[in-house]
Amino acid sequence: FATNWVVGLILLLTAPLIPIFMALVGMGTAAMSRRQFKALSRMGGHFLDRLRGMTTLVLFGQTDREVDGVAQVADAFRQRTMTVLRVAFLSSAVLEFFASIAVAMVAVYIGLSLLGHLAFGPSDALTLQTGLFLLLLAPEFYLPLRQMAAFYHDRAQALGAGEELADFTDRAEPAPDAPAETRPLSGTAPELRLSDVHFAYDGGSRPALVGFDLTVPAGEVVALTGPSGAGKSSVLQLILGFRQPDAGTVTLDGTAIDEVAPADLRSLVAWAGQRPYVFHGTLTDNLRLGRPDAEDDAVRAAAEAACVTDFADALPDGLETAVGERGHGLSGGQVRRVALARALLSPARLLLLDEPTANLDGDTEADLLRRLRPALAGRTVLIATHSPVVAAWADHEVRLAAGRADRPAEAAQ
Repeated sequence: FATNWVVGLILLLTAPLIPIFMALVGMGTAAMSRRQFKALSRMGGHFLDRLRGMTTLVLFGQTDREVDGVAQVADAFRQRTMTVLRVAFLSSAVLEFFASIAVAMVAVYIGLSLLGHLAFGPSDALTLQTGLFLLLLAPEFYLPLRQMAAFYHDRAQALGAGEELADFTDRAEPAPDAPAETRPLSGTAPELRLSDVHFAYDGGSRPALVGFDLTVPAGEVVALTGPSGAGKSSVLQLILGFRQPDAGTVTLDGTAIDEVAPADLRSLVAWAGQRPYVFHGTLTDNLRLGRPDAEDDAVRAAAEAACVTDFADALPDGLETAVGERGHGLSGGQVRRVALARALLSPARLLLLDEPTANLDGDTEADLLRRLRPALAGRTVLIATHSPVVAAWADHEVRLAAGRADRPAEAAQ
């Protein structure tokens, strides 16, 4: 406006048109992006279901039909993707169209003004220097709007993905509030006790534990056995604080779990689950997750106790061998042994092990249990297992049936 009020007026009038029309087109793009993410989720579920049922499909001779079905689903997703892209490109076209029109109007005005300047001689009209300045300024005036368009598309995609993530966060049970007063725990092996614990899924419609009682004496190993679905994993989740009992108490040395500071609980408990996660990096890096400052000798001792060295020593770089995300390059039994060694290396005094010997042959399982016993000295250990060998090896066995402690077995000899 300070240089030329006409050009300033052109820019002022055309600038609002761009975000208005972009918003109109962008709202359609955002809605389509949300539908696209839902379609992607459904397609992934469709494909995963077919993979899980591959054996059944082969046995019933339905593989060709399902391959065609997957191809149709993928092609439908491709068509949806192209539709979203068409609308997204339309949004960019609106931006470029109005910006180009505005720049063209400025250029026409400057051209006519310069022609008048040349035809009628010097006057207060536009000069060549001023006209060139305005002509170069016009495209730069719309540059922030172009940047806003790119950010708007990113936002539309993020909203589509965010709704999918929100479904998971809405379904997740809220974390319990931190207790107003917490009680410190000793650094020694604790006594674990569950008293008259009731717990159910789906708002009480699926009972998992009914009046369950369990005592794990300090420094001893207890095997929790029972058929699949009996509630073994639920017991471990309650102890870890991942879930809260509907009734009853879970205590460590007489202190309720919900009265223990979260940091103290994390330092006291180590867990090796059924589906342990191995990150991209070396085996040593994965073992040190629970104790980053562990010395090499301690890492080696934990690896030997969990029989990790049995296969690691045969690798090119031993424990320094890199593995892929999710343990790519390792078998299921090897991944479980890595998780077990990780728990042993941690300073935790309470170990919760979920099927630590699954996917192992008999000889490897026997060797692992033999090496494991010295490494568990001074720790309280609860093992959820289906293995009768592990049950006989433990100090005590507690069998779960219908959500209750069925019968404790005799102490291991």
